[in-house]
Amino acid sequence: MTQLTALERDLLACVERLVTASEASAKDLTALETRSTGRIEKEVAGLKDCVTLLIRLYRASRSRR
Repeated sequence: MTQLTALERDLLACVERLVTASEASAKDLTALETRSTGRIEKEVAGLKDCVTLLIRLYRASRSRR
């Protein structure tokens, strides 16, 4: 194996830092996506429940007339 020049060693160190940062960023983004998706699913479920209740109340009020 040949010796690396100082410039090549610096470049390799930069590439290693970029890879590490990219891996950490991907992990953080995956966690964020999981949290966001969970929160959105809860909000949509809550909205669905509200709309269902409103429809039931509307139908009940219409049948009383």
